Amino acid sequence: MYSGVREDSVIKITVKEKNIELILKLRKILFYDRILKRKFEFLTNLFDFRADMITALYKIRLQIDLLLKQLK
Repeated sequence: MYSGVREDSVIKITVKEKNIELILKLRKILFYDRILKRKFEFLTNLFDFRADMITALYKIRLQIDLLLKQLK
């Protein structure tokens, strides 16, 4: 089965807020959609789910957002 996940890595991002530096540990997932022929990059703090599950959740969320936009 083709999942489309090209990369699944952990990155660290430094954020400065009110003279305080915070280091955020995030998960970066690169995904290629063969139907749309597009690449997607997802940043998340969900480390307990498989990468293909996270991409599926984002796809469903996008469909919901588009539906709500049409209903306005």
